Amino acid sequence: MRIEYSLWMRAPIILVTLVLGTGVSGNAGRAHVSAGARGPQKPSGEPLLPSMQADQSAELEVLVVDPNHKPVADMKPEDFRLTQENQDLKIDSARLNASPRLNLAILFDFSGSRHGDPNLQQEFAETDDFLRRIWQAGDEATVAAFNDDLHTVISRTQNLDAAVQAVDSLSRLGPRGGTALYDTICSVATDRNPASDLRNVALIFSDFDDDSSHKTAEQGIECALRGKVSIYSFVILQKSLGGSERRHDLKIASDLSEKSGGVTFNAGSTVDFVESLSQLSQFLDYTYEITFTPRPAKSSREPVRVDLETTRPGVKLYFARSYYPQ
Repeated sequence: MRIEYSLWMRAPIILVTLVLGTGVSGNAGRAHVSAGARGPQKPSGEPLLPSMQADQSAELEVLVVDPNHKPVADMKPEDFRLTQENQDLKIDSARLNASPRLNLAILFDFSGSRHGDPNLQQEFAETDDFLRRIWQAGDEATVAAFNDDLHTVISRTQNLDAAVQAVDSLSRLGPRGGTALYDTICSVATDRNPASDLRNVALIFSDFDDDSSHKTAEQGIECALRGKVSIYSFVILQKSLGGSERRHDLKIASDLSEKSGGVTFNAGSTVDFVESLSQLSQFLDYTYEITFTPRPAKSSREPVRVDLETTRPGVKLYFARSYYPQ
């Protein structure tokens, strides 16, 4: 296996975050807008951004699940209503799994709070099985651990066996130090390849108690939105935590996933963890790409709000509710 960085040296990477969980929570799921101009720029006062012209198409990724958290596979364009800043937008198409290839970042929390955790070894084994189930030709994976810093084992490999070996190598590490979760998210999001057509998915295994980042939670979310990285959080909560601490950590995980377009899983046991990974493998196969024409944006400094509704009763939509124009 090719080791790209020393395990406990500071290193920039592109990655995906994961956290453990039992049920699905959060109101927003995977939805990122990307666009390519189809016509000349139209001057009108302050120049419009070239990537957000009025005649340009954009894509929104959306996960649709039924009341049993099973993916819905027969949605049509007329089943959705899309708005941008309270203005209706025309939906041109809604295609299932239009971008199947993944840029997958797998990130394990190795801070001191996980010292002596008996579930770590099982997490590695189940993550190996998950990778082998979902892997398709052309996928890429980054495997890393984080505490006070980010430690990349392997970066952007297209070799499944190398990715699996990288996960297995983490079993030799001893958890220690603090938790720089938000810094890690920004490192991952800013290291992506903007020219790639792969879907950027981050899986985070953590207790989501950040005590070492220079970035704030809001900055971590902004990094994910700008990098078009969907965060799937697998929340590992320590048994010693009090009720208020548990609610705080769950809220952090939910905010990261909901606002970036991902899903939060709560895992309190090995069985819950296995079920969560199984659910995620289905979600990755049943994501819609909605194509539409956005309203023009005048600035890339402020996020643009997008809302999506459906006429289907009883289903939930997971999508990022804002994006930054490119």
